[in-house]
Amino acid sequence: MTEIAIPHWAMVIKQWRERLYGSQPRMEAATNDVLIQTKISRLERGLVHPIDDLNAKEFLALLEAFDWTLEDFEQYTGLEAPAILKRWTSTTNPHQEAAAQRVLLEARQIAAKLQTALGQ
Repeated sequence: MTEIAIPHWAMVIKQWRERLYGSQPRMEAATNDVLIQTKISRLERGLVHPIDDLNAKEFLALLEAFDWTLEDFEQYTGLEAPAILKRWTSTTNPHQEAAAQRVLLEARQIAAKLQTALGQ
């Protein structure tokens, strides 16, 4: 059986989850069941990518569970948040940031699905 290397970002997510919540079910509960235990497990094994595979609600639940900003996410995981998301959140007030992140991530996911459907 071939062993798959776990990406750095996945190990970071696991370390933070263990430090803050211990178990995956406790993190699931902390996100009000937005991130379910199986999704958390798949994130920690690198099978689900936090930017490419999580929907906006799940991505924001991850940030909120760890009390991360977008900058924190990038610093800790080494992944880059979409530029449009960073531009938008840098120009909004803190109370609008979560709503803006949700809308922009959903728009990005819809655009990606359309590109796939159109064969681009």
